[in-house]
Amino acid sequence: MHRYIIPIALSVLVALFLIQSQGTASVGKLFGPVMVLWFCVLGLLGVLSIAQTPAVLVAFNPLYGAAYFQTHGNHRPDILGAVVLAVTGGEALYADMGHFGKRPIRFAWLGFVFPALVLNYLVRAPCCCATPPPPKTRFNLLAPEWALYPLIALATWLP
Repeated sequence: MHRYIIPIALSVLVALFLIQSQGTASVGKLFGPVMVLWFCVLGLLGVLSIAQTPAVLVAFNPLYGAAYFQTHGNHRPDILGAVVLAVTGGEALYADMGHFGKRPIRFAWLGFVFPALVLNYLVRAPCCCATPPPPKTRFNLLAPEWALYPLIALATWLP
């Protein structure tokens, strides 16, 4: 499928450009359901994986984060940079605050997006710290093999 990557990417960009000219309401009508489905899939994959390995729930103990930060002193700026990058991914959500208002944005983030991301990232964290890292990303390992291409198709439609 490697030879199809550039044509697919160009097709998606052209489609986005054509839809964008119709206004943000048309873009929202198209991508709103796609985003809801994406975060539902992320949360579901996280829940299924946690059910198989509930030991990952110890990551909610802040003492582990503090100990990791303390023992990796030389990498503190890198660790903080990664945290900032992870958190700022949500800033795009706040870019629409003038369009939707604070209350819907807070409700969507705290009640839906954030829990789905926590469930999904929680299960991928041990693989990120593994030495040597696994040959596939943890996300690829979360989903059943038959679901990989449908997930790639879904991710392709994300804005």
